[in-house]
Amino acid sequence: MYEALRKTRRRGKTVSKRSLCEVFVKKMLPALRALLARELIERHGLTQLEVSRILGVSQPLINYYLTGRRKVPYADTLSKCPKVISVVKSVARTLATEGTKGRGDVNVACLLCTALRASDALREALRACSIREDEVVYPVCAG
Repeated sequence: MYEALRKTRRRGKTVSKRSLCEVFVKKMLPALRALLARELIERHGLTQLEVSRILGVSQPLINYYLTGRRKVPYADTLSKCPKVISVVKSVARTLATEGTKGRGDVNVACLLCTALRASDALREALRACSIREDEVVYPVCAG
């Protein structure tokens, strides 16, 4: 059954479909995380350690993002998408003021994805990452 969901026919060819979660985590999340880290540090005055704890990554990775030692695919293209930047700023503002308190075991990836879907910025983000919408299966999210 799962295989049937992942395959579709387009113009006589069988095309594999991937879950939005899979595409989001592999292609978009590193870039969004780098943009979010920069926003939290530069605009909200958080430390690299605080940001690393919020995002669930190591502090050296945050440092690499900020200094450019680690180039993140699609970070430049996503940073040029106004809707995506608006979502990143909104999520950063929420995380800077409220943190992760009261959210239980918050998953920043799901928080970003849900915000992108709610603001209709997901299409823009998919296009920026060269991902065709018809090749993605959209799950029903609880977040």
